[in-house]
Amino acid sequence: MTYISEDVDDLKVLSPSMFHNEIEEFGVADFEEIDAKRMNSRFAYRLRLRNDLRKRFRNEYLGQLREYYKVKGDQHVKEGDVVLIGDTNCKRLSWPLARISNFLPGRDGNVRLVQVKTSYGTFLRPIQRIYPLEPVDHLPETMDEEKNEATIERPSVKIYSTKVLTESSLSAVSDILSTKSTRRQLFKTLVFLVCVTGFFYQGGKFLTHVFKYPTIVDINIDIPKYIEMPAFTFCNNNGISRLKFCQKYKDRCTLASENFCLSYPNRCSSNETLVPKTEYYNMINSMSRNDFLEIGANLSNFLLSCKVNGLDAEGCEISGPYLRAKSETGEGRMGCYTVNLLMDGQESAVQVETQDLIKQPISEFQFDVEEDDEFIPSRQSGVVFSLHSPYLLVNPAEKGFFMAPGKTYKIYFNVKKEVLLPYPFETNCWNYTEQWLIGNKIGVRTQEMCKHKCAMEVAEKYWNCTFIYVLYPSSLPYCEDLPVQKDPEELDDEYENCANECKDDCSKSHYSITVQEVLTSDLFWEGHNEKKKNLIFVEVYLDDSEIITFLHRPQYLFVEVFSSIGGFVGVWLGISLVELTNFFEALLRILMYSLRRKNQN
Repeated sequence: MTYISEDVDDLKVLSPSMFHNEIEEFGVADFEEIDAKRMNSRFAYRLRLRNDLRKRFRNEYLGQLREYYKVKGDQHVKEGDVVLIGDTNCKRLSWPLARISNFLPGRDGNVRLVQVKTSYGTFLRPIQRIYPLEPVDHLPETMDEEKNEATIERPSVKIYSTKVLTESSLSAVSDILSTKSTRRQLFKTLVFLVCVTGFFYQGGKFLTHVFKYPTIVDINIDIPKYIEMPAFTFCNNNGISRLKFCQKYKDRCTLASENFCLSYPNRCSSNETLVPKTEYYNMINSMSRNDFLEIGANLSNFLLSCKVNGLDAEGCEISGPYLRAKSETGEGRMGCYTVNLLMDGQESAVQVETQDLIKQPISEFQFDVEEDDEFIPSRQSGVVFSLHSPYLLVNPAEKGFFMAPGKTYKIYFNVKKEVLLPYPFETNCWNYTEQWLIGNKIGVRTQEMCKHKCAMEVAEKYWNCTFIYVLYPSSLPYCEDLPVQKDPEELDDEYENCANECKDDCSKSHYSITVQEVLTSDLFWEGHNEKKKNLIFVEVYLDDSEIITFLHRPQYLFVEVFSSIGGFVGVWLGISLVELTNFFEALLRILMYSLRRKNQN
């Protein structure tokens, strides 16, 4: 404290207000020297500055402040507490009152969502927006004290499931759970169960059909430049040569009688013609392979010429002889030969060029059956001929036609192919050609030959012979008057077990033929070689260059199966794939929650 001098020229006394108000000079001036107008203007300016500062303080700073309490842990509320639901759009006095009815923990067990009940209904609100109506008296000071406080009980699995399914995007389930009326909820549940049952029934039937792997057939028509040359099998209807038989077994032959020559003038060339005795006619029913080589009508006796694909003898590869019978019991045996056979060899198929307008024969044969060499005179002389796949052997007596001397036969054939699908499709075929290549070009190449091989192996195992009706080639003798060594049913079972492994061919060819028969004499002028008119001429033509292929393909692709199931889901349940995924995710959440709850208990 000090005195202030009235003399304006004295030193000024320093005070804190001088620094605060930035007043450089201080003194008490006479009242008469004060400018009242200037003072009022200055006071108004300062008042305006203060009001502006107060307004900006409230608007720009004070409005951004919020009440904040730094506490440990959650807000200590429990079920049944009356709370305020925070709303940033209105003042605290306008916040609605509510009562906590349930806590909904998250996946990690922390409660972030509560179910509250207000005068307007029941709602779900985040726990951060829940404020106790009355402030908490005290907070726990340590973690142990906090754990000893009343903890929030986890909701039951039923309540949690209801909450999760209600939140899911599966409209049918959420609509049922959100319905308040019990009757309406039961009705909607019944309709939903009927739709679910219908979906699973129709979907199950559809998938059962799909997993049978059905196929459908497409028909393709191609005109290839080359096709595979078929095989040809022919047999002399006269199984035993009369001349060879009588030369070897003179005691079994006799001179032809006058009545015999009158009845069969073509069989008697002179008065000393030897003919077999009738009691030896049945030898043709028991002729063995060795017998045929000695006394049979072999190839050189009746095949005069052979031309295949424009090539003469060098292009005509002949296999045989194969002994065939006219019945399954072995009667009427004859020697047969096959041209272009590829059954179990290493050769590739011969390709023949297709033709358009002018048809030229792809194969030609000439046969001389020598009618005077017939073993049984009452039988018709001729050739039994068959056209078939080059990958199998056939019996022309079963799959062929008879050709008589003195006639010309024009054979027109068409090719149809069938392509199947392997396992697991219902056609369940086997690619014999692929396995043949893998096996160093060894083995059968058709289902039919595979089954004949099974029959041959069973006969070889038990009797060391083969049957006359078995077409698979073998050097074993033919089975005659076999003793019963085993139950026939067991033999059949053994054969069936082997034959069941012979699946259908994945690619096979079918040949359809048309035969045109004309008299050879109509094709030659008078005075021509008469012997030539008694020959058998065969010409083979490709009738149509179009190859019809029956192509099996899967009836259902993966995309089609997926689309069909999606259609069932849409029709029966009316949901999309996104909703279905959300539904399964909700089920997984419920399962994980129940497991965690069980482990904690």
